[in-house]
Amino acid sequence: MSDTDRWIFHVDMDAFYASVEQRDSVHLRGEPVIVGAPPDKRGVVCTASYEAREFGVHSAMPSRTAHRLCPHAHFMPVRMQQYRDVSHQLFGVFRAVTSHVEGLSVDEAFLDVTDQVSSAEEAITLAESLKAQIWHEIGLTASIGIAPNKLLAKLASDLQKPNGLTFVPREPAAISAMLAPLSLQRLWGIGPKSAVRLERCGLRKVADVQRCGAEALTGLLGQEGAERLFALSHGIDQRPVSQASAVKSISNENTFGEDCGDLATIEACLLGLAVHVAERVKDRSYLATTVVLKLRWADFRTITRQITLSPGTDHERPILRAAFRLLRTHWDQAALRLIGIGVTVVPPATGEYQPELFDLTLPLSSEDAALDVEIVGMRQGRE
Repeated sequence: MSDTDRWIFHVDMDAFYASVEQRDSVHLRGEPVIVGAPPDKRGVVCTASYEAREFGVHSAMPSRTAHRLCPHAHFMPVRMQQYRDVSHQLFGVFRAVTSHVEGLSVDEAFLDVTDQVSSAEEAITLAESLKAQIWHEIGLTASIGIAPNKLLAKLASDLQKPNGLTFVPREPAAISAMLAPLSLQRLWGIGPKSAVRLERCGLRKVADVQRCGAEALTGLLGQEGAERLFALSHGIDQRPVSQASAVKSISNENTFGEDCGDLATIEACLLGLAVHVAERVKDRSYLATTVVLKLRWADFRTITRQITLSPGTDHERPILRAAFRLLRTHWDQAALRLIGIGVTVVPPATGEYQPELFDLTLPLSSEDAALDVEIVGMRQGRE
């Protein structure tokens, strides 16, 4: 199916975490809201409401900086389970429109509505109806981009936030003109490193690539990369909306309020993080294939180290065991600023399955058996 035959929505919720907080607490409505670490602790902003963004607050900003910019903001803790519950409701609304839904995160998704509409007027009417349904059933606003492919739909959804609806014309010349003034980093697959390489060659805007042509890019990117970038610069994107989950990893991390060199405290923190990650793996019916430990010291030196799990597992015990083996191998006893644990995941259909009883029936090495006893003891101490 060609681009011109498809109708794709990209639905992106507006300041999702902050909007949920404003929805749930009347006194926060219309107020600047920052979800993340409190300003007197180390940590960052997860999401800022649009009222807070007017003061320059943005995600990933240190909370202390956000407080300096907007001292009257309401700082709210992250309520991840609440956001997941709202997300589950949201995706139910999406799937009532079409079965072709590709989730990108808890608050955004692609919808292929090609079977539901056949004209621009029908597409716009359906998008307006979807926005109204999200508002009436969930109490939140969404921005939607309508386009013939995923690249253009995602770009469009960001153009009129919040509560926007942007329709991308389907004529090739109009699409190329719309893309021309954008930064190359707005294109799918162009990250910071690629952008630096391209900028060194005088390529900063999409228009630069459009004028350059695919042949001139070959020496820089190779034939396949050059052809792909040139196609994207003209809004050509053949990727289908995939109903397979886009999630590749699940992680959790903690920034200590004060640099921490106490083993018991660090291990207790790691246990809590790893249990939460393992629960999310099982809840989402994934298999964990790699466990990754992240350590950041007081001087901001940061490492990640990993252990491969073979076969993949949805049981918490091998995940916990791998996390503690990594910590004991790679922590040098110096005070830590941050610790994190994550897993790479695959759907069961794409990986070898390790059933939940795997750990309880197969013999363990004496080292792993001893580690299991320690972990069980720590868990009982927490309960």
